[in-house]
Order: sequence, then structure tokens, then C-alpha cells
Amino acid sequence: MRVAQVVPDIPAGEIEDSYTYAVPDGMQLSRGDAVLVPFGARTVVGFALGVESIDADTLGFRLRPVTEKIQGMSLPEQILSLLDYVESEFAATPGSAVAAAMPPGIRTRLSTSYELGSGEASTPAQRAIIDAITKRGSASEKSLKPFATSALKALLAKGAVSRVVTIPAERRTRPSGVGIADVSEARAFIGSEASQKPAQVQCLAALLDAPRTSLTLAETAVLAGVSEATVRALLDAGLLVALSEDQVEKTDVVGHSLNRDQAAAVSRICEALKSRLGGKFLLFGITGSGKTEVYLRAIAETLALGKQALYLVPEIALTAQVVGHLRARFGPAVAVMHSGLATGERLRNWRRAASGDAPVVVGARSAIFAPLTNLGLIVVDEEHDVSYKQESNPRYDVRALAERRAATSAAVLVSGSATPSITTFHRASQAEFELLRLPVRAATESLPTVHIEDLREAYKSRKPSLLSSRLREELTATLARGEQAMLFINRRAFARSLLCRDCGFSPNCPRCSVALTFHSRPPSLRCHHCDHRAKVEDRCQSCGSLRIRPLGIGTQKVEEFMKREFPSVRVERLDRDVASRKGAVEEVFGRIRGGETQVLVGTQMIAKGLDFENVTLVGVIAADIGLAIPDYRSAERTFQLLTQVAGRSGRKKPGSVIVQSFSPDHSSIRFAAQHDYEGFFAEEIQERRDAGYPPFVRLVNVVISGPNRSTVATAAESVRSKLDQRLSGTAVIYGPAECALARLHGNWRSHVLLKLPLEYQMADFPRSREFAVARPLLVTVDVDPASLM
Repeated sequence: MRVAQVVPDIPAGEIEDSYTYAVPDGMQLSRGDAVLVPFGARTVVGFALGVESIDADTLGFRLRPVTEKIQGMSLPEQILSLLDYVESEFAATPGSAVAAAMPPGIRTRLSTSYELGSGEASTPAQRAIIDAITKRGSASEKSLKPFATSALKALLAKGAVSRVVTIPAERRTRPSGVGIADVSEARAFIGSEASQKPAQVQCLAALLDAPRTSLTLAETAVLAGVSEATVRALLDAGLLVALSEDQVEKTDVVGHSLNRDQAAAVSRICEALKSRLGGKFLLFGITGSGKTEVYLRAIAETLALGKQALYLVPEIALTAQVVGHLRARFGPAVAVMHSGLATGERLRNWRRAASGDAPVVVGARSAIFAPLTNLGLIVVDEEHDVSYKQESNPRYDVRALAERRAATSAAVLVSGSATPSITTFHRASQAEFELLRLPVRAATESLPTVHIEDLREAYKSRKPSLLSSRLREELTATLARGEQAMLFINRRAFARSLLCRDCGFSPNCPRCSVALTFHSRPPSLRCHHCDHRAKVEDRCQSCGSLRIRPLGIGTQKVEEFMKREFPSVRVERLDRDVASRKGAVEEVFGRIRGGETQVLVGTQMIAKGLDFENVTLVGVIAADIGLAIPDYRSAERTFQLLTQVAGRSGRKKPGSVIVQSFSPDHSSIRFAAQHDYEGFFAEEIQERRDAGYPPFVRLVNVVISGPNRSTVATAAESVRSKLDQRLSGTAVIYGPAECALARLHGNWRSHVLLKLPLEYQMADFPRSREFAVARPLLVTVDVDPASLM
């Protein structure tokens, strides 16, 4: 008998493995096909990971059969091979791996119809059904409801009628594209309506940054960060118009001149594309060096060769500007894969990619599973970004999967960044990537000047302040010129905790191993992990003292300080607390684009992907915060974040950056101020070599969690014992020890950290289920972890 290994499409957490089903005689089923299968009392969608023949007599039990094959829906072999890699390389279960690649929303869009088979009707009721199907060519399930169910079952059993399950194509009822009607009117609206209609202002500003191109209504809303209702309001007001394809601006590639370094990079990538042998490149270019134009030229060459291209970006970078440039260059050949789009739109784009109708796909992390079967090029933009590592099951790294897809497809991989990850740049230094440099800006603007302010000096003179004298002077001058400023501190709330000055007591979260963070408006204590909230007490809960004071600095404190010190200046704050209110982000962006807001205070939300042409000063209030995190990458991430923050200043006008720090001599701060990535890399790579950290080893973090602390500790010892048995002499094993965040969301956490040689085959590493812990304990295997907390 033939059997199929099927992974059901059901909510995450219910399924980890594949299930074996019998394949009915006559059903043509192949690996990757979508099917309907019984699962408990339900009938669910699934995908066949494999189909094989076995001896039925050896089973000893009866298998449930596949109910139906879903016509016209399957995962291509290239994606199935990639899922096999996710399972073997990242210790994932088959269920979690396949769930990551399943087409969106198919379980709610199934359509059943009936067609004529080869048998004959034998009763009047059966003949009536045959006549109904003959009349239409096929009949929907709904149209056959008036007929007897028993007659239909009898026809199906004898093969006179066959059931066909499909997923109908999505009907598009909205305009194919929207664009700005009149640029001058849009700019006037932005200047006059920033406070009254900030979401509409944000939408227009986002589209002004992009070419006049054909973004759908849904794409415009998602990529501009507004609601579809906002886009419709602009259409109704005539500020946006529906665009047909002939109204879209097509950007002539020849019209964009390249500098010498860009031309050399494009030439080398195109040479690799034409060879059809693949290749891996690291495009190392400073901010504003024109990496995007290099990507676009490479995509154009890819399409000219009859191949497909995948353009990956971090979630934060997937903007109307990015998609706009791709659409302007390549028109409707571009499909957007974004979780913010409606399910129907996402499925339509998935099918366009699978059919070849959209040979260019742009998207964030999940787009790595785009069903492109003729890949010639993969672009990984901002390759250093930590969001490329999936932090829930399956815990894959997009950069590793991009390498795998490129290698198995003989495609060219281009990874680009102004601050490449230490691992990638090291591999380029070892010739695993070919290094392409863009050392100068493509346009005439220069990098901002960066000054470091030593906060220790202010404390020595007993005159500490949130703003150093230099930052205050620069801020005053910037505002006097009618320009704008950003103040960055990567901690939200007012202060990181409250502290009793008499006994040292600090209120802690009852569910997590952290102090409760103090928020001033409204006054409350909150946990930033589980969102537990508590009232702010007048007296210390431990000793009764009234001497309770905030400890540390957050965005609320900086905002209140600025409003007190600069009462005539419009100051706004943007952090996760502000962003949690619907429409708040659009309002803040709208007001700063319109010039109404003069100073924006924020966390890393303001550090990436935001280009405000009138921002000429960036102040980093406390550059040391990230350095205190117990992670070997804290210096790297601090350097990257400071470089990104500095890039917000002087996008159109000369700019400056002032970095306040208690550790001005730290390599991450010193080299960021000098715009010197390679100097930072040289010091950082030596430290990692000496300490035995990536890229010289592979890390695996095995986390054991559960509600009881002692049970978790016992289970962690058992996990360590099993790892010793399997990996003795192969791995360096540390722990078990409690995680830096020992308790999270009510669960205690211990971990065992392993350092493995680079040549170790991860397919041999024990899977979570092999540790055989009893519920509610959970074992998580995280390969190449993004965090060790």
C-alpha cells in the first residue's frame, strides 16, 4: 500500500511531527502536495512530506486515509529541500518547519466542486445529480445541496462523480495601484495638516519618498504604516489617485549614473550571474553609498537572464520607498510578502510567485520560503540585523537559509550592510564571501560629525545633567536655525526601577526576575516582559521609609526634562508605550515630517529606517546601556545601533551627532564616532578568538523552563547528563545554570550552553523531544542563538 507522511496545518503548539496516512487507490499524490486529512474529529489541510510504498501486513493496525488532494496547490521541491535543512540544521520539528512555509490562509478558502467520472447513474436521484453536473460542466457543493446526500455518496463510490477541492483565485475589487495626484498639493497638505490629520500626512510623506509607482491600496497602507481607511480618505479627497499601469513611472536604468565603486560591484555581480555558477558577495558600503542601486542593477540582469530574484529586508526596512523603487524599475513583476497584508492579498502574492507571474519577491523573514523555482539572485539587505533570526519555533536564521537556497539553486547571494555582522565580515576575510566595497557616498552629502562627551567629567565637577553643556548648546543652536533634533535613549519609561534610599529595597515582578520599571504617566510600576502592573506606594514596602527615588533614565524622564528646560519647544516621545496606542506612530511621524515637532525623544524605534530631511542633530543620552547586557555581542550591537542612530542626522543638510557616555574609550563607542567599522572589527574579532566565541565556534543554547524552580533545576541536570553522553569529547559544555532572566512569564529557566566545532553536523544534535522531560516542563534547543538572556 502507498502511504504519505503529512504535516497538518493546525495552530502552532498542537503539532510537532508528521503523521502517516494511507493513500487511496487511484489518487495521484506526490511529495509537497496539499491534502485534506482527518485529524481527530476534524478534517484539516496538510502537506505531504513524502509518499512511499510499504507492506500493509507489517503494520498491525489500520491507517486512516487521505480524504482529498487539493488541486493546484503544492510546495515546490526547492522549498521542501529548504525545510529539510531547517529541520536538520536548526533542530526543528517537521511540523514547525512546514508551518513556516505554508501558503497563507488556505484552510479558510477551500472550495469543493464535482465533475463527471466514468461510472453511470442507477437511480432517478443519481441521474438528477449527473444532469446538474453535465449542464454546468462541474457543480459546486452548494449547488448540489438540494439533492440527496446518499445519492451523491453512491456516485462518488462507483466513480461516476469525482470530488475536486481547489483554492479559488482571489478576486481583486480594489484599484490596481494608488499614487499621489499632485506633488505640490501633497506637500502643501503635509505642511498645513500635520496636527489635524497626522495619519494622512504620514501616508503622503511615505509616498513622496517613493517614485510614482503602482502600490496596491493594501500595500500602501501597510508600508506607510497607516490604515486602509486613511488611504481611502486620501483617494476620496483627491490627494491620491488610482493608477493604471501606463500611468506608473518607469525608471530607466541608464538614467542612474554609477560611481566607480558601484560600477565595479555591479560588474562583478553580473559576471557571476552570467556564469550561472552562483557566488556569494558581501557588499560593504557606508550609509548612503548606493547599495540599493547595486541591488536593482543586479535584479535587472537576473530578469534579463530569465531568472528570478528574492529581495530580503529586516521588517523595519520594508517601506513604501523600498517597494516603490522595485516597482518603478520592474513594474508588476514585483510581489510583496508582508505579514501586515490581508490574508487574501498574501495568498495572491504567494501564487503569483509560484506561477512565475511575479519573478521578483520582496519581503521580510518569512519571504525566504517564497515559492520561486528558478532563482538567480538573493539579496539580503542590512544583513547584520538581529531580526533575521527567528525567535520562536522553528528558530532558523534567514541568512543561513539564504546561503542554502543560493547554493542549491546555483544562484548568486548578495548580502549588504554598512555594519556587517562580525561573523559575516570574518567569513569574507577568509574568502568565503567575495568582498565588494562602497567606501564613499553616492550623493554629495557627507557623513555627520560625531563628538563624544565624557559624562564622568560632569560627575567629577558635581554638575551632572541629562544634557552635557555641548549637547545643550548644539540643541539650542539647531532649534534657533529652525531645524529638528532627535534624542536617543534605548530604555522606555521614566526610570528602570524605584529604590529605597534607606534599605535598598526595589519592587520586583512576581512572575519575572526583574525589577518593576517606573512609569510616570500615569504613575505605575510595570514589568516589560510579562506586563505585570503594580501601584506606586508612598512608603517602602520593606522598611516603611519615605525616601523612595527613581533609579536610572528612560524616555519619559528625558521628555519631561526637555519640556521643563525648553518650554517653548514642541517635544514628542516615541517608544513602545506610545506606539501601543492605535494611530500614535503615524501621528508622531506626521507631526515631525510637517515640522510641527521640533525634538523627538525615542528608543531604537527612531534609530532605523527613518529619514527626516530637517533633522540635523542627534543626541545619544546614554550610549552605555547596551554594554551592560551579559551577551558576547553587546559591543557589536552597541556599535551597530550607534552607527544607525548617527545616520538619522544630516540626511539632506550637514549634521552632527553627540554621544554621551561613561565609557568613552570603549571600542564600540570610539570606533562608531570615527565611522570606522574595520577598526572595531579588528579589536572585536581578536577578543572573540581569545574567548572562543563565534565565528570560531557554533553555539547551541538548550533552555529548560517550567513553573517549579527545583523541578527545572533537576531536569536541567538530566539534560546536561544526556548531552555529556552524546557529545563528550566533541563539545565544550557549560552549566546547567539559571538564565540571566531566571524567571520569565511565571516560568523558571535554566540553560546549558554548548560550544561546538564549526564542522559539527547539527543533524546529529539531540532534538527537544529526545530529552524526555514531562509536561509542563519544556526544552528548547536554540542553534546560533540571538540572545543568551
